[in-house]
Amino acid sequence: QAAQTAVLAVTHSSTAHCPLRFGVLRAVEPSREPIQPAVRTGAELPPPVLGPAARAELKASSLVERWANARRERLFREHEDAFAKLDGAEAWKAYAAKLRAKLLQDLFPGSGGKLPERTPLNAKAVFEHPGDGFRCVGVLFESRPGLPVPVTLYLPAKEAVAGERRAALVMLPAHHTPRNSPDLYAMGANFARAGGIALAMETIGSGERSVSARWEHKTYQRCLIGAQLMLAGEELSGWIAWDISRAADYLIERGDVDPKRLGVLGGVAGGGDLVAVASAVDE
Repeated sequence: QAAQTAVLAVTHSSTAHCPLRFGVLRAVEPSREPIQPAVRTGAELPPPVLGPAARAELKASSLVERWANARRERLFREHEDAFAKLDGAEAWKAYAAKLRAKLLQDLFPGSGGKLPERTPLNAKAVFEHPGDGFRCVGVLFESRPGLPVPVTLYLPAKEAVAGERRAALVMLPAHHTPRNSPDLYAMGANFARAGGIALAMETIGSGERSVSARWEHKTYQRCLIGAQLMLAGEELSGWIAWDISRAADYLIERGDVDPKRLGVLGGVAGGGDLVAVASAVDE
């Protein structure tokens, strides 16, 4: 390759990045002038190490993916073998404790696998709107000191009588959906009409907890926040799992929720997996 040229289209995309190998760029309006190479290298570039045949044989584009899949399969087989050897409740409890300790270490590496402190929630109601057979209340609480979590409560139209305890449901949206979405609204409203209390919470990187207007798709925001937390020795999944646990704390502290009838529900990827993790670490 004697030279490299490239034209980077300016689009309404959050992933149009400039490759690092290009040192000089200039903006071009195609309607006013023909597109010309923005950069041209004058030096000879070395040829590729892998030719087309070698790349096809090695399947170089999927090396990391195949390595990760092989590792996952190995760990799954190890788990299945260990599970098959369990011969009773006590053996299961010991094995489950081992798994939970490893999970806690992975989710909360900064504290050595210890759960964060259950600090005051400082919850406050921000608004209340009447609905058709239910009430909708906006609430803000702190899962950690200074870390606000906006949630939407769906309550029955009638206030609970003294001593009444209702079933409750924590709802976590999928990674691409804010909490104030039609599906969670319908589910929360129907749950409240049936006499329960539903709480739709905002996960880090979505809805009112978005961090940057540039990253339109919430998956990108989570990747950005997750990378920042990883640099600080933390794990994003652990932070969200703790938010879910504190949402349950808030419901119980209200005084009108039955702790024995409290469930959590998550929407597909980014919701269901984190709900499962939260349920595993919070006993």
